[in-house]
Parts: sequence; C-alpha cells; structure tokens
Amino acid sequence: EDEGLNTYGNNIYIDLKGAPGLNDSLIEAIVYQTGNITGKSVTISTMDELKNQGIFDEKQLYIKDGCYIQICGSADSNTKITFSAQKYIGGTGAIFFNNCTAKWDVDGKWEYTPGEFAIA
Repeated sequence: EDEGLNTYGNNIYIDLKGAPGLNDSLIEAIVYQTGNITGKSVTISTMDELKNQGIFDEKQLYIKDGCYIQICGSADSNTKITFSAQKYIGGTGAIFFNNCTAKWDVDGKWEYTPGEFAIA
C-alpha cells in the first residue's frame, strides 16, 4: 500500500452510506476507533458533501488536508458480503479494491477474498 495515503493531512472523511449491515452505533464505533488509531479528525461525509463544503477541489481533483475513504457493498446472505473500498487523496494518490468478499466461517472468523486492485 502507498504510505503517502496513510500520512497525508489531518482529516479522514469516511463514506459508509453504501456499506451493508452498519447501524448508527457501529458507524460511531468506526469513527471513534479510526480517530484513536490514526490520531486524525474523522468525519462521516460523502464526496458530494465534500464538494459542497469546498474540501474536495474539483479543479485540482484532490481532498484538501486529508483523505476520503468509501466502503460500499451488499449482503449476499447473513454470512457473506461483497464490497468495494477506496482511499482517495487525489488523481495520483488513490487505492481501490473492487468485488471483494468477506465470509463468516464456521470458526467465527471473517475470511476475506480480494477482488480487483488498483493504485495510483
């Protein structure tokens, strides 16, 4: 993974609107833990909200002072989800995972299978 994506800026903007199975309590826990682990300010926000607030520079195509993380997918069953995730700073600072799966195994653990991967 690109280390620059983990160290740039003071803010993390997370979009979980399309993430399956997350209620408000789980989303709050994700925000809290992400902030604790990274030491950065974490906010739930969509890309459209970032554009409207001027945080995403539409001319330069980058996130000002932070990165945007989006996770979306669908629950295929009670034990399997298919998802995509991206971490984006700008056109030359991004990582994407598409068509990944997470399956709850008989031992009570998640097994992950990566799909397509791209990095810029």
